[in-house]
Amino acid sequence: MRRHLFVVFIALIALLLNRTDSGMADTSRPAALPVWEGAFVPNEILIGLKPEAVSQLTQSDAQSDAIGVASLGIASLDRLNRRYHVQAIVPLFDEISPADQIAQNYGLDGIYKIVAPVGVDIFAMIADYSADPAIAYAEPNRIYQVTGLPNDPDFRKQWGLNNTGQTGGRADADIDAPEAWDITTGSSSVLIAVIDTGVDYNHPDLRGGRVRTDIDRDFVNNDEDAMDDHGHGTFVAGIAAASANNELGIAGVCPGCQVLPIKVLTKDGKGSADGVARGIQYAAQAGARIISMSLGLPSKCGCSQTIARAINYAFERGSLLIAASGNDGDKQRISYPASSPRVMSVGASDHNDQEASFSNRNSYLDIVAPGKDIYSLKPGGGYVTESGTSAATPFVSGAAGLIWSVNPQLSNVQVWWRLYHSADDFPAQRSAQTIETAPTPEITVDPARLVFRVYLPAMSRSRVTFGRLNARQALEISGSGQMFAPVDTCSGEPKNCAPGCGAEVALTGSTTGLHDLEALRRFRDEQLASSATGQRWIEIYDHHRLELATLLAGDTQLRTQAREALDLWLPLIRALVEPGSEASAIIQPEHIRAARLLIENLSVRSSPEMRRDLDEATMVVDRAETYIGQDVRVFWNVITR
Repeated sequence: MRRHLFVVFIALIALLLNRTDSGMADTSRPAALPVWEGAFVPNEILIGLKPEAVSQLTQSDAQSDAIGVASLGIASLDRLNRRYHVQAIVPLFDEISPADQIAQNYGLDGIYKIVAPVGVDIFAMIADYSADPAIAYAEPNRIYQVTGLPNDPDFRKQWGLNNTGQTGGRADADIDAPEAWDITTGSSSVLIAVIDTGVDYNHPDLRGGRVRTDIDRDFVNNDEDAMDDHGHGTFVAGIAAASANNELGIAGVCPGCQVLPIKVLTKDGKGSADGVARGIQYAAQAGARIISMSLGLPSKCGCSQTIARAINYAFERGSLLIAASGNDGDKQRISYPASSPRVMSVGASDHNDQEASFSNRNSYLDIVAPGKDIYSLKPGGGYVTESGTSAATPFVSGAAGLIWSVNPQLSNVQVWWRLYHSADDFPAQRSAQTIETAPTPEITVDPARLVFRVYLPAMSRSRVTFGRLNARQALEISGSGQMFAPVDTCSGEPKNCAPGCGAEVALTGSTTGLHDLEALRRFRDEQLASSATGQRWIEIYDHHRLELATLLAGDTQLRTQAREALDLWLPLIRALVEPGSEASAIIQPEHIRAARLLIENLSVRSSPEMRRDLDEATMVVDRAETYIGQDVRVFWNVITR
């Protein structure tokens, strides 16, 4: 019983964590960790200026004043810049031509990254900047990540292209690639941008000059060499466009298409919203007909207004944007940017023509494609099998390339329409997912009343929900329909979207926040996860983590109290995870007071369900008070023997 109580007591403070991060770095001293370790960059925000504010700018780039604070020349903003000691103001789209009217229409010339000193409270900063009359929006610089799930590296069957049942699945549960290749294997005039971790352009199955290394771009290292240092982007590029008929390895869906590598994700598979937005804008400006994005936010999170503007820009330039629906197993929501009304969303199927369990979907999912146990390229000349909606997305991107190779005159919404309406019913065993209709040109359809993103003025066969990609039928389908794709008007995060893990939010105003997070994660992974009781409390936290992080982000006082409680408890936690630590390990009365105060203030703001768990935590704190004056390491050894 004592062991249970102590674990719960420690978990009360330490489990302000996101279970998906498992930092195991050496925490013997503060270190400069990657900014994409958590859910947002801790000392940066993104802002969009109102059009009238853009016209007031006194210079195109920010300047520094006499005390080294960055300035834009707008008085109200510069007062905020001084308040937060802003170190840099960086225009995101600095290569846009002044004559680019589409960029101006969507405000790309007024989007900036604001860089403040480490330790700034970015949630207070966002609130203040959002209230400024010159600002259209202010938001965190969120972290996006790959949507792949590694699997068997020795599996060498491309069932997704041509399924004969060779992997034990259902015959013909594929995209009919060989049948499509009877019509075309793609044209070098079609450019597929892979916005990802980069591409290994030296891979033997991508040789032949089809990878555009003359115009590739790396927005992580800010250079012009988008070499893949992770593997995900190379895997994706291989599915879309690996070479065919070269007596080597595999074949991509559109082996004749060109590939434009754009690196926005790091060697850890993560990247910030500003990098993703810049990658989208650059791809469209560089002439990519297809922009393939096997990345996203968790499905419960909303959109990025910065990325939404880049999406609108690319869409208006004529690009077809295609993105993974996400791997949260969420059957009510899909991830962003796939959830954008101007992005074609892709879910994953398996070799039995069934939906992959991890694949997100809702009524706005556009199509599914093979995404389970998919064989493709690995950096260094190898091959690997992986699963995820990341793998499904490039199947659709490659098929779009085939369509444009044969019909270069089509618009992006027309290609989207052909992919959507030519898809096979899914799963195949179900009744038809299409309806027969007679042409009724005299009837005007109001797109705003449609549940799905489809506008069909006149046709004989209408799809009413998503199907599984069929490349051959996408090339053969007749008709001139087009998808209805309204402007992405991202209004920010929904109320149920956590801005990060609880500890990440609480420590956003701490200069040692990243270092402290590492210690907390180590305690979770090395101590709590090693016992059944600790695992239970990890599960309880995970159930409440969205609500907890949202409460902290929206309340400055509560956020301060959580930070103070963490500051008190961190030496005890560090003593448990860092052998030889010189930190004080004695439980003191102030530890109990801080825990009680935090619980009380969370309780009055939380849901009834979370309040019940907090009531249990209060009883644990009362019992833990009897352990004041004991060394936490000695006590931990006693109860874990």
